[in-house]
Amino acid sequence: MSLIRRRKPGRWPLALGVVVAAALLGIVAIMAVARPVVTAVAPAADASGLSTRALVRLAFNQPMNPDSVAAAVSIDPPVAGAWTWDEARQNAHFLPSAPWAEHITVTVALNGGQAANGLPLLERRTWSFGIGGERVLFLYGLDAVIASVEADSRLPLDKVEPDILAREPNGILEFDVSPEGGAIVYAAPRADDGADLKLVNVDGSEPRLLLACSGESCRRPVFSPDGARVAFERQTVTTDAAGQATFGEPHVEVLALATGIPQALSAAGGETRDPNWSTIGQLVVYDPGRQAFVVLDPALGSPTYVPALSGQFGDIAPDGRTLVFPEIYAPITTTATISTETLYASPFSFFSRLQAVALDTNATVNLSGDQVVEDTAPLYAPGGQWLVFARRGLETGTWTPGRQLWRIRPDGSEALALTDDPVAYHSAVRWSPDGTRLVYMRTDSSDPSRAPEIWICNADGSDSHAVVSGGFGPEWLP
Repeated sequence: MSLIRRRKPGRWPLALGVVVAAALLGIVAIMAVARPVVTAVAPAADASGLSTRALVRLAFNQPMNPDSVAAAVSIDPPVAGAWTWDEARQNAHFLPSAPWAEHITVTVALNGGQAANGLPLLERRTWSFGIGGERVLFLYGLDAVIASVEADSRLPLDKVEPDILAREPNGILEFDVSPEGGAIVYAAPRADDGADLKLVNVDGSEPRLLLACSGESCRRPVFSPDGARVAFERQTVTTDAAGQATFGEPHVEVLALATGIPQALSAAGGETRDPNWSTIGQLVVYDPGRQAFVVLDPALGSPTYVPALSGQFGDIAPDGRTLVFPEIYAPITTTATISTETLYASPFSFFSRLQAVALDTNATVNLSGDQVVEDTAPLYAPGGQWLVFARRGLETGTWTPGRQLWRIRPDGSEALALTDDPVAYHSAVRWSPDGTRLVYMRTDSSDPSRAPEIWICNADGSDSHAVVSGGFGPEWLP
């Protein structure tokens, strides 16, 4: 008699099937949790009137394989550019190598890609957004936010609604746009009267801290022409016996964005202020102790000193060979009848003229000629063929409450007044990237309660029009 017991048919297979099914469900559940998912895209679908420097942004729930994502994205119309990722590899930005064409619709499609863990991105997504015209940025309103508006806007000023790109609890002091137009650096004041440096993408996304300046104020940030560095002023902040903030001497430092480490200027010791870059990488600061501009040229090594009593920077020619700035003149005698209505007249007869200094020879040229004027804020056109500046006549027959915009050749010839409004004060002028237009701030000297306005005109002064009220410190979006 056999002692072998036979199992009932189908009993083990059923149990095994249950185990396998449970395991498969567990795997599916794990994959559902672990699989990559798109959590956000930008610009938003159907957004319109966007900047020609708008970024395409993708955000994921986990680290991704960057190459696989880049290969899975198509953009129509096709455009060259580069993808950049954050350290976590969860947020990607595509920045076109050249601005988008104006007034077009861009369609982005994402079809595939992989997570860093190898799981595929199963989601398929397609969306479109509209690009507007050329834009200008500015500080806006009592809250001092960074805002933008289309340069070709012809809306009545009470109908204009600027796009807000950056806002801080204590306002924003100054800002600068990176040369490629992808980011904005700005000084964000704190409640203790100090200020930190922050960055925000040019579309207003991802504001982040660039440099914490505890117990200090870091201000006037400016990008280097290659976009890799930011020069800025740093001052200590203390409180006096009355509880008021007091500031120490400013010192210019340069922050490398790749390392996040600022460095002092060893070639320009002592107090330094007002950093500015030339288009070829020279850094210019003002040294009050020397009463001179210090030009730090990496190609030369040693600094160049240009004496300047005014301390007001102007610009460096695009070829890096000439520094132009307003200089103070105080002649002992003058045949001109200077208006007594201006602070620059009696009893000292001070006035300012544009002075161009060749950096290799120190040869100096007075671009304003013999006129008794207040010339200031000269700025080279991108191609170097023109200078634009602000002028106010100081003689009795030429004096006006406001400054007018003028244009001259770099040798001082062909002077042309671009504006002609005696009570309007024109300032903060900037050339458009292609040198065909100007943006500037206009205030009404006869009505201090009237908000400043941002205006735009052609390079010859024609077609001048206001684009926004309540804005100041305009900059073109590259």
